[in-house]
Amino acid sequence: MYKYRFDLSSKKYHCPDCGKKRFVRYVDADNNLLSEQFGKCDRETNCGYWLKPERQDVIDLKPIKTQKRLQPSYIVERIVQRSLSHYNLNSFFNYLSTKFDKELVLQTFKKYRVGTSKYWGGSPVFWQTDLEGNVRSGKIVKFVDGDRVKTPFNHVTWSHKLLNLKGFELQQVMFGTHLLNEYEGDIVCIVESEKTAIVMDMYFPGLLWLSIGSLSMLNYERIKMLKVYNVILYPDTDGEGKWKEKAKFISESMGQEINVSELVSNQTILYDKSGGFDLADIVLDKVKVKVKPEESEVKKAIQRLIAKNQS
Repeated sequence: MYKYRFDLSSKKYHCPDCGKKRFVRYVDADNNLLSEQFGKCDRETNCGYWLKPERQDVIDLKPIKTQKRLQPSYIVERIVQRSLSHYNLNSFFNYLSTKFDKELVLQTFKKYRVGTSKYWGGSPVFWQTDLEGNVRSGKIVKFVDGDRVKTPFNHVTWSHKLLNLKGFELQQVMFGTHLLNEYEGDIVCIVESEKTAIVMDMYFPGLLWLSIGSLSMLNYERIKMLKVYNVILYPDTDGEGKWKEKAKFISESMGQEINVSELVSNQTILYDKSGGFDLADIVLDKVKVKVKPEESEVKKAIQRLIAKNQS
């Protein structure tokens, strides 16, 4: 009798690694689903994620041929360096310069390696750089007045697509990952968007702010490198419930508690889960909150959670 096997129903779930709804989960002998990180993505070539329950006898009733995961592709450094300029044409840089000191914005863009693209009239390029200094790719996002442009379509693309790099193997890392090499603190804050990581680094310096990229990208594989840190998640309002669920599984896998902040939902008067408000919206005064950011309530809330983590 098997202890665990693949779910034989036709239902597919979002893969913890690539985010695509192509994930087959494991069930136990009573057909109960195991934790959401256990399963196999059927995108064997483009993803290859497969995590079996540890120290268990697994019998696959429907065998799937294993395939070694491909090595990630990289963007050459000279292309990245060439983009780290022309900020006077960068729509996101120009917007932030109306909210923060221009020199501070420049320093933060250089620190996080945010470039300028000709695409969509000077959109920012958020380069994803891993711990070894390799650039996995750059996410290009169009902003108008500090907001992502989502109509008539979501204006997001990737540098390797625009460079027409054939056979490019994209394996993402968190935006800001390279900063772990020089970070001397023990608190790492994870937010959803690259914009929020940039804004919070300027608004609340001293901590390391990383962006996971999207709501579905949060998973154990992507943040397991943070095992030696105290990790705090700051979800958007529309992702709080999902991130709380994921945090339970990640905490079990990492053997440590992953804290989930309710700061955004607690601060927002016009609580609207469909709005997807985040920390940056509060700091930039884009959503009505209980206390204006300049009264330091946001900072106080972050400090309280940091103190709790360090106690």
